[in-house]
Amino acid sequence: MRRTQIVALLVVLALAVARVPTFAADIVGMPVGNQPKAGNVEFNYIYWREPVPGLSHIGVAELYYGVTDQLEINALTFAPQGMGSKTELNFSYAVVPETAEKPSLIVGATNLNEVASRGLPGQPPLAKASPFVLSAYNVRVPQGGPPSLNNPLIRLHLGYGTEIHGDELFGGVQFLVDPHLGGAILNYQGQPAYMLTLIPQPGTPLEITAGTLQGEKFLRVGYIWAR
Repeated sequence: MRRTQIVALLVVLALAVARVPTFAADIVGMPVGNQPKAGNVEFNYIYWREPVPGLSHIGVAELYYGVTDQLEINALTFAPQGMGSKTELNFSYAVVPETAEKPSLIVGATNLNEVASRGLPGQPPLAKASPFVLSAYNVRVPQGGPPSLNNPLIRLHLGYGTEIHGDELFGGVQFLVDPHLGGAILNYQGQPAYMLTLIPQPGTPLEITAGTLQGEKFLRVGYIWAR
């Protein structure tokens, strides 16, 4: 749900490379450069209120699995209120893993099982697998202590995809300004999203995100099972 001009490039709560805890910052269906480590499982549930007129809400379940440190597979299930659910299968592979010196280069595709639609009014039909390429990099790592307003963590993401991704650039900026608090500004399919993420207990796998997408509010709860 967003596309053309990139408003900012995604900033993540944690650097996998620098081993700073991370938090998720995705918006529905947009690929990002935050892959789980090998054996780790991440589950997110998103409740999106009134995404379009006449639809009171949609629930989205996201399940990610790190096959290796470079290969991720995931499944997204879309359940618009009053309609049947749709599940699409996706993958991403880090051809060039991210390091402290250089950004990652990730290729992948969504909708490998060629689901015809996500069931969202106004969304383009799927039908075909939708390839993408993206890059992510931590442009700023906290120095000499935990992240703060004056010493934040900042991560950028920039991608391009075809088919459902709109033949356009997408991406955003993620940030961590406290061990308990981060946020992101994303743009995908021409729609901006703004969000804040609360990490109740740093170092634990639970996080809670609230924000707006297409001008409507959403709430996301995420949990990570680490190997």
